[in-house]
Amino acid sequence: MVDFRRAHSTQDVLSHVTRSRPDYPLIISKYGFEEVLQRLRLVKHGALDFDGTVSPGSQWESVQRDLPEDVLAQEHKDRDWYFAQVDTGQTNGMTMDHPDWFHGTLLKDNRAAAEGAWSARSIGRYVQCGFTEEDFITAGKRVEIRDGIPELFDLLDQRVVISFGLQNVIEACLEHHGHPSPVAATRLLFDAEGRLTGFHPNVVVSSTKAAAVSRFLQLTGASEEEILATGDSVVDVTMMRDNSFNIWIVSNY
Repeated sequence: MVDFRRAHSTQDVLSHVTRSRPDYPLIISKYGFEEVLQRLRLVKHGALDFDGTVSPGSQWESVQRDLPEDVLAQEHKDRDWYFAQVDTGQTNGMTMDHPDWFHGTLLKDNRAAAEGAWSARSIGRYVQCGFTEEDFITAGKRVEIRDGIPELFDLLDQRVVISFGLQNVIEACLEHHGHPSPVAATRLLFDAEGRLTGFHPNVVVSSTKAAAVSRFLQLTGASEEEILATGDSVVDVTMMRDNSFNIWIVSNY
């Protein structure tokens, strides 16, 4: 059984989510059910986020399982700082003589730079810990994929996974589950002995997911109407076009 409801605003969506029955899948759309089906019939290709979408879990957590506790604590410190930063547009009493007048708030225009630096800091720690290509393959194989994803992949003519994550880990996961796919994510680099040395400078962060979709449309010749764009976070909205078939997953509501 599926609970289908219409919504015309963000407030409508939140209201439906909070009043829904968690034992039934809930679908909320600004379109009526018949129009949803009509638009769905146009879909041929897919652009999907990975963590929380293709996988119900986290690739980063799988990689971090192999870190020493002190290094893991540094990873968590970076993560907690990032998610605690919200640019409200308020000064909160901050003045120019405060040492954190700039660094104390993650401004929207600087978020991509901060995300790139966050990835670089994590990868630098992996280098210091002596991680190898095989370690990342093993981490990818540990990551589960969401029920229904194999069937969805089989229905799509062409698909791409776009992630603020690690290309090598995602590829290992998809290949392990028998559904290899092109991936747009930060690519790790290794030496001839398979030791991690760094990463490709063309990194993928939240705001560049839109660029990855544009490149996908350019290379495949697909139209927006033919694209299924799916994610679970507000940053995944950048992948969603005005005319694509957009799905935003709200897990564990």
